[in-house]
Amino acid sequence: MLGESVSNTIDESQLKETSNFIFKLLMAIGIVVMLLVGTIIGIQFMVASAEDKAKVKEALIPYVIGCGVIFGAFTIWSIAVNLLQNSF
Repeated sequence: MLGESVSNTIDESQLKETSNFIFKLLMAIGIVVMLLVGTIIGIQFMVASAEDKAKVKEALIPYVIGCGVIFGAFTIWSIAVNLLQNSF
């Protein structure tokens, strides 16, 4: 153990691969959750009475905002990674 040198450098290619994997995994999970929730809201809207349809329409506002947040966050992440990659 004494006398051994330990390298603490970051492998850029490994970091890029890990970042891409995490990005793709989280994006896939976000899309699947978004589709499932959209399907559930759509089914509820189709089988709901007139009064319940108003409640389902109210649930669409947070759903649409959540979709925007999911895609916005991943777009910002992608832009940040590309900018940082090109600057170094």
